[in-house]
Amino acid sequence: MADSRRNVTGHEGCSCARNHPREKNGGERETPLVENLTRKSQLQELELERTTKQLKEAIAIAGEETVKCKAAKEVIKSLTAQVKLSEYIGKKYVIPFFSPMHFTFVCPTEITALSDRYEEFQ
Repeated sequence: MADSRRNVTGHEGCSCARNHPREKNGGERETPLVENLTRKSQLQELELERTTKQLKEAIAIAGEETVKCKAAKEVIKSLTAQVKLSEYIGKKYVIPFFSPMHFTFVCPTEITALSDRYEEFQ
């Protein structure tokens, strides 16, 4: 029984058949190495397309977030008032209040303590 592997010279069962060309559609010959490289190239192209699509989506999302961030900064800027102590001279009493650790557990404690003593400042 002859091995189905066959090279260009017609060696039956040749162990080197993996390096010999095979016919592909249209009668052309292609080696397994070329087939393997072609397959790898196609897979890499698919991966590149997928990655490119993901990159475009990420760039679009980043652009949207940038716009949101800029809008948020503008809102914060419009809500922030610049206070000059000189504007209050002779008009009202001013008590400077400093909160050394904003957005920590210390901050609400100090604000609550000041609020609790508000009547004393009236």
